[in-house]
Amino acid sequence: VSVGTDSSGTVGDIKIQNKANLFMNFNVTMSGNGTQYIKLDGGNWSDFTVDRLENRTVVVTYASDSTIADYFVNMTVHALGTNPKPEDMFIPFWLKVSQFTVNITHPTTSNPHNVTAGDLMDIQANVSYQGTPQGIEYVGNNTYTNISWTGVYLVNSTGYEYDCPNMTIVGYNNQTKQWNITCNAPHIKDAMSYNLKLSTLFIPFGIAADSVYPDAIIYPDITSPKFSLVNSTSTEIGGNATVEIGVTDNGIIENVTAIMTLPNNTVLPVQLTNVTGNKWIMYINDTTLMGDYDIDITVEDDSGNLNTTSTWLEVYQNLWFNGTALNAFGDAYAVNYEMRRPQTEEYMDSFSSNLPVGDYSRTVHNRSYNTIVSAFESEIRFRNLRISDHQTNPIIIDEKPYTSERGKFLKILAVDTNLSFDYATVKLYYGNADYTDETIIGIYRCSNWSFPDRRCNDGWIRINESQVARDYVAHKIETNVTSFSAYAAAYYSCGNGICESGYGEGCSQCSDDCGECATNITDIPQIPEFPSIPQIPAFPPGSTTTGTTDGGVTDPLTMSANAISVELHPGECINYTFSMMNKRVSDIEADLIVQGQVWHFIKLSRTQIEIEANSVESVDMNICAEQTAQPGIYTGELIASYGNDTNKIPVSVKVSLEREQLLDVKVEPITPTIQAGENFKYQISIYNLGTTKKVDITARYSIKSVDTDRLVAEREETMAIETTFSEQRQVKIPENTAEGKYTIEAVAYYDNRTASSLATFDVVIQPLIVILFMNAITSIWTYLILAMIPVGYYGYKYWKKRKKSKVEKAKYIFPVDMKKLPKPGDRTVKVGIIAETEQPAYFDMEQLKMHLIAAGATGSGKSVSCQVIIEELLRKDVCVVIFDPTLQWTGFSRACSDKHMLDLYPKFGLKPEDARSFKTDIIVVDNPDYQIPDIRKFFRPGEMVVFCINMLKGAELDKFVRNTMNSMFDIAWPEETQTKYCILYDEVHRLLPKYGGAGGYVALERGAREFRKWGIALMLASQVLSDFRGAIRANIATEIQLRTKYTGDIRRVKMKYGTNYSRTIPKLTIGTGLVQNAEYNEGKPYFVNFRPLLHDTHRLSDEQIAEHQKINMRIDAIRSKLEELKKRRIDVKDIETELDLAIDKKKESKLKMTSTYIDSVENRIKRL
Repeated sequence: VSVGTDSSGTVGDIKIQNKANLFMNFNVTMSGNGTQYIKLDGGNWSDFTVDRLENRTVVVTYASDSTIADYFVNMTVHALGTNPKPEDMFIPFWLKVSQFTVNITHPTTSNPHNVTAGDLMDIQANVSYQGTPQGIEYVGNNTYTNISWTGVYLVNSTGYEYDCPNMTIVGYNNQTKQWNITCNAPHIKDAMSYNLKLSTLFIPFGIAADSVYPDAIIYPDITSPKFSLVNSTSTEIGGNATVEIGVTDNGIIENVTAIMTLPNNTVLPVQLTNVTGNKWIMYINDTTLMGDYDIDITVEDDSGNLNTTSTWLEVYQNLWFNGTALNAFGDAYAVNYEMRRPQTEEYMDSFSSNLPVGDYSRTVHNRSYNTIVSAFESEIRFRNLRISDHQTNPIIIDEKPYTSERGKFLKILAVDTNLSFDYATVKLYYGNADYTDETIIGIYRCSNWSFPDRRCNDGWIRINESQVARDYVAHKIETNVTSFSAYAAAYYSCGNGICESGYGEGCSQCSDDCGECATNITDIPQIPEFPSIPQIPAFPPGSTTTGTTDGGVTDPLTMSANAISVELHPGECINYTFSMMNKRVSDIEADLIVQGQVWHFIKLSRTQIEIEANSVESVDMNICAEQTAQPGIYTGELIASYGNDTNKIPVSVKVSLEREQLLDVKVEPITPTIQAGENFKYQISIYNLGTTKKVDITARYSIKSVDTDRLVAEREETMAIETTFSEQRQVKIPENTAEGKYTIEAVAYYDNRTASSLATFDVVIQPLIVILFMNAITSIWTYLILAMIPVGYYGYKYWKKRKKSKVEKAKYIFPVDMKKLPKPGDRTVKVGIIAETEQPAYFDMEQLKMHLIAAGATGSGKSVSCQVIIEELLRKDVCVVIFDPTLQWTGFSRACSDKHMLDLYPKFGLKPEDARSFKTDIIVVDNPDYQIPDIRKFFRPGEMVVFCINMLKGAELDKFVRNTMNSMFDIAWPEETQTKYCILYDEVHRLLPKYGGAGGYVALERGAREFRKWGIALMLASQVLSDFRGAIRANIATEIQLRTKYTGDIRRVKMKYGTNYSRTIPKLTIGTGLVQNAEYNEGKPYFVNFRPLLHDTHRLSDEQIAEHQKINMRIDAIRSKLEELKKRRIDVKDIETELDLAIDKKKESKLKMTSTYIDSVENRIKRL
């Protein structure tokens, strides 16, 4: 490497790759006369480790001084203490330092550049070789230079270099010998200074040099501070609240301030305490006001950059909110409550009813919530739902289920609540009902719904379309309401010859059923005259009328309303929407005008409208009665003119005086004598005596001493009174209240008026013995306890009798302690249910590492029990290898289609769509000498490999098992604490000496002893269990005994667990097994019904297995060819990717698709 004096840079990288299957330690040493100029960056290279099959990179850098010389360095990479030990690697390196220098003259430390990202930086420098300035030589119109500028960089305090983009050589000044270079400031962290580095190359000799000027570039702080933490804690009334604030900035935080808005809208500054460099805490100790505290936080850094954020906390009072969600027939239903903050719609809480009981219970706060109540696939959204007291069944919901006989009512939802709210949105779902035209579905309201009978007592009224919103994708319709009863999604049928006005059908919706709409004012019944109508011009200023002519289509333009009639009070306004339909095949442009006395009250949203062919447009009108409007009936017409035609509909506005509001209030003590500390109960009755249907009031209840006029307690609530309101209330009298006479005063505030009522009661203090006696004889708990004594006695006797009867009738012995069985979790697998219960049965995956054996007669379900466990292990990403002499395990590559299995799914909580396949590689073994060099290459998380060994008989099978086990012991396995692998041998009884086995049986014994420490679960499926020697059984933690008549196994069960268990074994149903593990149920056996299989119960056909074998041979041949191509340095990554796709499809038994991919791979290899 040729470099200039006082230069630095990177020589290159040394990559050390460990190809061995063990950890290796190395060091890198240097010798020669240039070691002081060469450095190894990136770590300590005197002793470092390279993981097996990994690599490490050593970065070699140089830094020359002003000495001109040639240097040599020999680098040695040496392996430490490794056996086998690789040879040392020697890397020679020559460094030639020449008198070639570059010096930055601008900017400098004393005269730096202040820049922001993207700014153009102007740099000046001079270059010399052996003392001669190097610049640009001009010869005619041509320029020549020996200098190549290779880069401009900004270097931070850690030495990291940032490239400055768009480097441009502006020119060279022959007078000053200065190069002028520009580039753009990179996008890097501000509020910092950077070293400026300029690199160049002397072209004739390839000499590299650079110049670094410290702190020549300054990025001022232009970034606002950032909030890394804003955390507020709420509290009950009288408690302490805190707000934690974390702030980060490129510069220095100068100031953090906050202001807080109290629940009464008082705005106060808040003191913050700096607890660490970047963390502030706000302590709020005065929490006497209940409600939301909004906090605005501002942070400023030393450069004047600002940032703001906001948070909030709540000072609350806890209330209970509970109930039982039951429909009219007493059946529980699912309901979900979601509470949100009204101001910001922030999530606060959610809870649901518990099925099958339907109960729910939650602690909520004394406040208003925006509440979403979901039930029966519909929802009610309350705006400012006020909860000010403990609640039981605060919201009652019922659904009248849809049936085809119910006809046009697609959904009926009844709602009742005793809570107050601003308004609510009712959203009904009708997607599971039958209908043809979704556009004619509307919302209907029944104002008098009978919950017990599920019946509307006064008829259904269709809600105006302007107040209805639809979602055709979700099949939902909604409207806003201010009170509740029952709401329905329903429709009418056009063309059935019946004008169903009760469903909202009219002439504008269906002229076939309801006739043509009237187009002349004379077709509308005359409105009776009203006295004292003020004189208003018949037409608005500048308006005219036009005639009506027929042209082309009859009634080409129709309006949605036959007439418009509204009633207003002086000062009241309403919005009204009507639609216009163009029945022509061409567009229509219409002018709209209001004529007659009503023009003074109506303002149209637009007076000109263009309606496309065969489409509908809507127009809004605002109808207002001024405060000075006189009572009376005002009439007129809404006229739509288009071409020579006009359409008219009559309009009437009735102005009437607002009804008088008049209330009467009555308060009566229910407990005329009360003790201090008890709840004082009283009856509050409010009567609406005026003509207004509903009056909004605020009621305040105050308790004062008659003698001292001291306020003892006070509460307030808001409500709407329609006719009569009468309910009980209670308030707790403080413990320190003096004995004497007190008053309860109820005051109702409404419409700048008040109505009040007063009553008296006594507070007394009784002796303690009297208090205890009275509490005892008046408490329901006293009588409940007395009643529970005989109930408990006879109940206990009944329980013992029933338990005895249950034990006598039970098919399976049931001494099961559910608490001592495995629980659901990340490291357990669900295999079925405990016999004769609905309790799920789980196996501990770490116990499987201690091995498992399943035994039973043919057809008892031993293979199914093992396959269930294997399915669950695959779902937990365990690597599985199966040695299968029956070919039954090949069905894993297809989803279950066995009707018998699918019929069992519901019993175990499964659905038909839960059936699935598993990635399965199938390898046919037809030679007992088949070698598996490294079984780990078959391990893929969540996948399994099936070795089909059905062609091996007797001694051949024994030899193959011995070889596979020995090959696994040749591997240096790392120790594992969790179960990562599973190996299963099916029909393993064939290895017993009585069936001709020998060495294979011994190899299994060794595996049972050693595999657990490597995280390998060994599973064995056999027809017999007792014939296995103790060396295997002693190392197997889990035993599953399925149905068998083999006397050896029955005798073993009898000796270990007793006669009751041994009698049950021959009578077990298919798929039910006796499970025993020392860690489960205190070591006592118990019975498990194993769940049905998710994969196919049928094996692959011989033809399909043969196709698998053929494809495996083609894949092996392709891999060999790819290895040869790699040795010739040919890039085959794309081909390997396509081959991997083929292998994946083979594991899914999609053999045709696999062959297609392999054909493509073979063709691509031929073309190389």
